[in-house]
Amino acid sequence: YYTQFISDDFTTALVQITTDFPKASTTYHKQQLITAIQKKINQHPALRTQYWSGNMFMQQAINQETKKDLVNLALGLIILITGIIGVMFRWYSLVVLASIVAALTATIGSLVVLDYPMTSVMLILPVLVLIIMTANTIHVIARHQHCIAKKTNSPSVLRYVWTRTWRPCFLTVLTTVIGFASFSWSDIQPLAQLGRASLLALWSAYGASMATLFGLLWLSPFSSDKKPVSTDWLFSRLHTWVMQHSRKIIIGSIATIAVCLATLPGLTTQTAMLDIFFPKHSQLYQDTHYIDHVLSGSSSIDILVQSPVEDTFRSIDTLEDLQAIRTQLLAHPLIRKVNTLLDPLQLLNTALHGPDRPLPETQSDLSQSLLFLEFSRGDSQNDVLSPYVDFTYTTTRLSCITHQLSSDEISDLIQWIQQTIITPPNTTMKTTGTAVVFHGVNESILRTQLIALGITMGMIFLILWYCFGLKLAVLGIIPNALPILVTAAVGIVLKIPMDIASVLIASISLGICVDDTIHVLDYYYESGDTLETMRVVGRAICITSLLFSIGFLAFTTTDLVLLQKF
Repeated sequence: YYTQFISDDFTTALVQITTDFPKASTTYHKQQLITAIQKKINQHPALRTQYWSGNMFMQQAINQETKKDLVNLALGLIILITGIIGVMFRWYSLVVLASIVAALTATIGSLVVLDYPMTSVMLILPVLVLIIMTANTIHVIARHQHCIAKKTNSPSVLRYVWTRTWRPCFLTVLTTVIGFASFSWSDIQPLAQLGRASLLALWSAYGASMATLFGLLWLSPFSSDKKPVSTDWLFSRLHTWVMQHSRKIIIGSIATIAVCLATLPGLTTQTAMLDIFFPKHSQLYQDTHYIDHVLSGSSSIDILVQSPVEDTFRSIDTLEDLQAIRTQLLAHPLIRKVNTLLDPLQLLNTALHGPDRPLPETQSDLSQSLLFLEFSRGDSQNDVLSPYVDFTYTTTRLSCITHQLSSDEISDLIQWIQQTIITPPNTTMKTTGTAVVFHGVNESILRTQLIALGITMGMIFLILWYCFGLKLAVLGIIPNALPILVTAAVGIVLKIPMDIASVLIASISLGICVDDTIHVLDYYYESGDTLETMRVVGRAICITSLLFSIGFLAFTTTDLVLLQKF
């Protein structure tokens, strides 16, 4: 246990705590345990300098940061959106604020009904609702203002606005639900929960938002005297420029898509929890790397060797095979230490026979050593042997201690183990442990991304075709594919690996583009006039784009790297 539980200079010792929580346990219970442990350790003056790491501690740190960021971001975004809309739409901002609050309340209520925790991934759902419902609200208000400016009486305005906006608003929510519901098939539990929660939350938010919005528009005394600042001149010039260069725009868009597709083979992923969630200057990041530097490491890959025959690992021949496997594993530069059944045997035999005889040499010696170690085994089957071998000696574990590794390093190491290590006859081997779990997440992220985007793009195209015809559906799908591919290509060029945040960024980008596309196509399908479409819908699109750009910048103030990337 030298260099694993105590440092070379004997100034740092490791206390490793293994927990066994019931399935019904909550993050509150885990936080209570961590607090109790910290309180006990702080009672000893000699242990005042502490470095904390480990899976449960990381998870609790993520939960605490998520809760803090949820409150700060929600309040900040609502104030920001209300302020900008107040400038753009004057006292319509109160209507927007009430509509957004109703949507967010319905979203939180849906999570309570489903009994889903507010994880760092689930935090995206209220943000998504905020985006979609704000965009729909602004489009409705822009249409309402346009009608009010024509001196139309209020009841007929409201009826007209409803008949012309309910369908595009409904379709934006439908396409967003389809996109995020596709996460339900993900192997990553937080993403799967996000997909299932979006089914209820988005529709609930849509109903609450639209009911509040039109109810307040019906009650509020808006008149034609409160005219918006005209931006027709701007969109007239933009329309002229687009008409003059329409061919170049289409060719340029298709060329950009082709270039982005060519870069996709260079896509990489990142699933190391420490790098995904915590900045390098954070205390947890520093503590974990201190443990990696001073001790053997803070991560592990476990190798389970299994046999169908009882007492397989009580054999002296099998013991020699384990010793050979340990020697092979320690030859790899990323493996700092290997914990096996040999460790307790070596401690015992060194104490009894001296350093010249660290392991049993005969079957009789091995049987006696194991019998001695088994004396600590009680009814719970928990003793010094339990971390390494099961009760019937049919399964043994070799735990490879490593630093916090990148996704590529984990993948290469697992592949090396599977190709290099030869197990005893009539046994099988499989890899597990925290690093292997993250490697599985790595593969699942790519699979989730491809499935979600494939389903979403296909369904969006079918919906656009059904509502607006084949020609408009083909034209509408191009601006929806472009931002996702550009985002992926920029990440590849800048060597930014894809992680859970990247998956969500692509989905949010698609949601925003689909929202604007549907509103544009719906108005053009109704009027057949591109200039009028740009004048009426263009102002709302510009305002929503400005809001989302400023709103997403607020995520850079959070302490979680995942949200900063978002």
